Amino acid sequence: MKPADQRITLQNTNNGVYTGKLYMGTGRIGLNMVWDTYYDWTLAKSSAYSTSTSVTYTKFNDITLSYLYDGTKITGSSGKDTVCATSSALTCATNFVWVGVTSWTHVEADGVVGLSPVRMQTGAVLLLDDLYTQNLISSKVFGFMLDVLPNPSYLDIGELRTASSLGTG
Repeated sequence: MKPADQRITLQNTNNGVYTGKLYMGTGRIGLNMVWDTYYDWTLAKSSAYSTSTSVTYTKFNDITLSYLYDGTKITGSSGKDTVCATSSALTCATNFVWVGVTSWTHVEADGVVGLSPVRMQTGAVLLLDDLYTQNLISSKVFGFMLDVLPNPSYLDIGELRTASSLGTG
């Protein structure tokens, strides 16, 4: 196993949206993110994560994305920073390209981690690609184990575990 081969615990909102932690910046600030198989960019609300707290953040330019959930335009600044699968520095991808969103009201989480390799917009970088390229995960795979409330759900990245490893059978 590599350092970022991780099981991320997901919170289930109304049996439809699953959120879990992603850690950003040199201070590894934990953000509650939607892990989304439909989307490609990783987006974080500027109100949830201040880039001024990270010494590794570099701003690129302003960007407008034309879709997300309800089709509204999302605006923000693209840049690169340290992004981690856990709070441990051993699971951090450096120079990961993401978007700090300044106008976005329709998502209750702190942001979205895009997992879709087939919906790639120009410039979008998948977190799994960077984790793999930087030798932090064993392979570019992810798997969900979803359950209904009140049971926990999980996301495995880098290396899949079996249902029996959850203690469920």
